[in-house]
Amino acid sequence: MTDLFDALEVCLQDLESGADLETVLARFPEHADELRPIVTAAAQARSVSVSEPSPETIRRGRARVLQHAAELREESVRSRRRSIPILQRLTLAFSLAAFLLMLSGFGLLNASASSLPGDSLYTVKRGWENVRLTFVLDPSERSLLETQFYYERLSEVTQLLSLGKQSPVEFAGMYIQSGDLIYVSGVQVVVHADTLLPANGLENGMAVLVNGNTNSSGWVDAVSIEILPQTAVVPEGEAVPVIVTPTQTPQKGIDSVDSPPVGNENEGTTANENQNGNVNSNENANGNSNSNTNSNDNDNNDEDNSNAGGSNNNDDGGDDDEDSDDDNDND
Repeated sequence: MTDLFDALEVCLQDLESGADLETVLARFPEHADELRPIVTAAAQARSVSVSEPSPETIRRGRARVLQHAAELREESVRSRRRSIPILQRLTLAFSLAAFLLMLSGFGLLNASASSLPGDSLYTVKRGWENVRLTFVLDPSERSLLETQFYYERLSEVTQLLSLGKQSPVEFAGMYIQSGDLIYVSGVQVVVHADTLLPANGLENGMAVLVNGNTNSSGWVDAVSIEILPQTAVVPEGEAVPVIVTPTQTPQKGIDSVDSPPVGNENEGTTANENQNGNVNSNENANGNSNSNTNSNDNDNNDEDNSNAGGSNNNDDGGDDDEDSDDDNDND
C-alpha cells in the first residue's frame, strides 16, 4: 500500500489492537518518516489515562484542531515543489485533524500544555510539538516554531530548578563561561569528566543544545553539549548571580580543599623578613655601642695612669728639696 492516508489509518488501527510502534511503522517503510511523529503521539496518548473532560473542554479542543487543520490547508496551497505532493499532505493533514480531535475529546492536549519533564503527560506535549513541526512547510515558519519550542524548553528547566526537582532535560541556549562557571541562557551547567563535548571546544556566544539532568542544588549536570547551526535562534537568558561559598560544589577540574590565601602568606613572609632585618640591625647597633664603651674605658685607664705617674714625680722632687735644705743647715 503506497497511499499515505491508508497507511496512517492502518497504523492507528494496529495501535488500537495492541501492536507496538516499530512493528506498525515497519509495515510502511516508504512513509515511516512522515508517519512516525503522528503514530508516536498516538501511542503516547493511549498510554495515559485521564479523567473524562467536560463538554466545554471537548468543544474548545475541537475548535482548536479544526483551526489548525485550516491553517495547514492554507499553507499547503501556498507551497510548491515539496518532496511530498500537496494532495497527499492535505489528505494527511485532515487525517491528523481527525486523530487530534479524538485526543482533544479526552482533554489530553489541554492537560499536557503545562506539563514538565517527568510528568505523565509530557510525552503527549512533545508528541504534539513534533506533529506541528512535521506539517510546517515554510522554512521561515518552521524556524519560528523551533525558536518557540526552545523558549518552552528553557522555561521548563527553570521551573524544575526552582522546584528542586530532578529530571532528564534537553534545552538550547547561548553558551557563556565566566571564570570557572558555565551558563547556558542563564542556567548554570556543570561539566563532568564523562560529559560529551565538541571536539573543537566551545566559545562564548555559541548556540548549543544541552542534554542533562536537573538537581535540587540548582544547576544542570550535563551529559552532553552540542553546537547548533549558526542560523539557530535560541533564547539568550540572563546571567545568574553566584555567591561562592566553601560548601559549593566546584566545576570540573576545581579542587574543593580550602587553603589559606596565597597573598597573605607572601605578606607574612615579607613582614618576618623585615622584622629579622631590624633585629640584625639592632644587634649591629649594640655591637657598636659595646665597642664605644670599650674605647672609652681604655681612654680613662690611660688618663689614670698618666695622672698617677705625675703624682709620683712631684713627690720625689719635694723630698729632694727638703734634703738639700737640711744639708745647708748642718753646714
